[in-house]
Amino acid sequence: MLKLIALTAAAIFAAEAFIMLILEALGSGLPLLARVLLDSTLLLVCLLPTLYFLIFKKLHEQIRLRRQAEVAQAAWSQSLELQIVERTESLRRANEDLLVEVQERARSGMALRKVLNEECTNRMRLQSILDALHDAVVVVDIAGIILLANKKAESLFHSSSYDLHKRSVKDFLCIACDGVSLNNPELDLSKSCQSIQLLEVGCCESERVMLEMRLGEPIEWEGIPAKVLTLCASQG
Repeated sequence: MLKLIALTAAAIFAAEAFIMLILEALGSGLPLLARVLLDSTLLLVCLLPTLYFLIFKKLHEQIRLRRQAEVAQAAWSQSLELQIVERTESLRRANEDLLVEVQERARSGMALRKVLNEECTNRMRLQSILDALHDAVVVVDIAGIILLANKKAESLFHSSSYDLHKRSVKDFLCIACDGVSLNNPELDLSKSCQSIQLLEVGCCESERVMLEMRLGEPIEWEGIPAKVLTLCASQG
């Protein structure tokens, strides 16, 4: 800043000195008004180019660069505002979608709990009905694995429902022919009615309980093909 002031002052001093020399060379015969006008005109002619190159050109360049920077900043600010608006809108849509998904999952969860409660209620109701039967009833899959047993079957097999679950009914029964057990490990689960014996460890064949097994129609139990076996005391 001080350098610019010094250059301006030096330029004015030099120009004025040069003009005074010119006026002095022209002589003092000129009227005062003419001398003043000539002095002012020569001063402008000398100072304007000097001031332009020393001050105005750099100032104009700085003003131009500043305007360019302001335009660039305005464009960047506008772009940033557009990005913020787009991001805000995207987040709003994402929040709406998330809210809808949460609501759908909540409804699905409620529906699932309702179905499970109904299934549990139906299972308990079915278990109560089976437990009220006089005969032993077991539900097995096509391989003979026990899926459900009533209280009479638990008592007959001397095992709890938890212990019977996933065990094979063939572990407790064997085929009997004319009162003689065949000890056939492949218990026939295709005949609608047949005589069987209850297997008990440590008991001789004469002490084994004779039973009659009736096979019900094929059903579907919890999505698994199954059969209902009814075990009752043999009439023979």
